Amino acid sequence: GAGKSKLAIEIAKVFKGEIISADSMQIYKGLDIITNKVSEEEQHECPHHLISYLEADHKHYTIVDFRDAAVPL
Repeated sequence: GAGKSKLAIEIAKVFKGEIISADSMQIYKGLDIITNKVSEEEQHECPHHLISYLEADHKHYTIVDFRDAAVPL
Protein backbone atom coordinates (compact mmCIF):
# COMPACT_ATOMS: atom_id res chain seq x y z
CA GLY A 1 0.00 0.00 0.00
CA ALA A 2 0.86 3.65 -0.10
CA GLY A 3 0.91 4.00 3.68
CA LYS A 4 -2.43 5.81 4.04
CA SER A 5 -3.63 3.54 6.85
CA LYS A 6 -0.39 3.86 8.81
CA LEU A 7 -0.54 7.64 8.46
CA ALA A 8 -4.20 7.67 9.54
CA ILE A 9 -3.32 5.61 12.63
CA GLU A 10 -0.47 7.95 13.57
CA ILE A 11 -2.71 11.02 13.16
CA ALA A 12 -5.52 9.38 15.16
CA LYS A 13 -3.10 8.57 17.98
CA VAL A 14 -1.81 12.16 18.13
CA PHE A 15 -5.32 13.63 18.25
CA LYS A 16 -6.91 10.77 20.24
CA GLY A 17 -9.18 10.22 17.24
CA GLU A 18 -10.90 7.28 15.64
CA ILE A 19 -10.79 5.93 12.10
CA ILE A 20 -13.91 5.40 10.02
CA SER A 21 -13.00 3.34 6.98
CA ALA A 22 -14.54 4.49 3.71
CA ASP A 23 -12.95 1.71 1.66
CA SER A 24 -15.61 0.05 -0.48
CA MET A 25 -14.12 -3.44 -0.03
CA GLN A 26 -12.73 -3.36 3.52
CA ILE A 27 -16.28 -3.38 4.88
CA TYR A 28 -16.49 -7.07 4.00
CA LYS A 29 -15.31 -9.90 6.25
CA GLY A 30 -12.74 -12.35 4.91
CA LEU A 31 -11.19 -10.13 2.23
CA ASP A 32 -8.22 -9.02 4.34
CA ILE A 33 -5.42 -9.93 1.96
CA ILE A 34 -6.95 -8.71 -1.29
CA THR A 35 -8.00 -5.39 0.26
CA ASN A 36 -4.73 -4.82 2.16
CA LYS A 37 -6.79 -4.39 5.32
CA VAL A 38 -5.07 -3.12 8.46
CA SER A 39 -4.05 -5.90 10.83
CA GLU A 40 -5.79 -6.68 14.11
CA GLU A 41 -2.72 -5.29 15.87
CA GLU A 42 -2.96 -2.02 13.94
CA GLN A 43 -6.69 -1.81 14.67
CA HIS A 44 -5.90 -1.95 18.39
CA GLU A 45 -3.68 1.14 18.16
CA CYS A 46 -6.77 3.34 17.87
CA PRO A 47 -10.49 2.67 17.39
CA HIS A 48 -11.47 1.62 13.86
CA HIS A 49 -15.01 1.53 12.51
CA LEU A 50 -16.73 0.01 9.47
CA ILE A 51 -14.06 -2.61 8.80
CA SER A 52 -15.09 -6.25 8.34
CA TYR A 53 -18.67 -5.70 9.38
CA LEU A 54 -20.54 -7.22 6.43
CA GLU A 55 -20.47 -10.77 5.08
CA ALA A 56 -18.76 -11.00 1.68
CA ASP A 57 -21.99 -12.18 0.03
CA HIS A 58 -23.98 -9.15 1.26
CA LYS A 59 -25.65 -7.49 -1.69
CA HIS A 60 -26.98 -4.01 -2.36
CA TYR A 61 -24.90 -2.01 0.10
CA THR A 62 -25.26 1.61 -0.96
CA ILE A 63 -23.74 4.95 -0.07
CA VAL A 64 -26.91 5.64 1.91
CA ASP A 65 -26.27 2.48 3.95
CA PHE A 66 -22.70 3.68 4.54
CA ARG A 67 -23.91 7.12 5.61
CA ASP A 68 -26.44 5.59 7.99
CA ALA A 69 -23.69 3.47 9.58
CA ALA A 70 -21.04 6.21 9.70
CA VAL A 71 -22.96 9.28 10.87
CA PRO A 72 -23.79 7.95 14.38
CA LEU A 73 -20.11 7.22 14.98
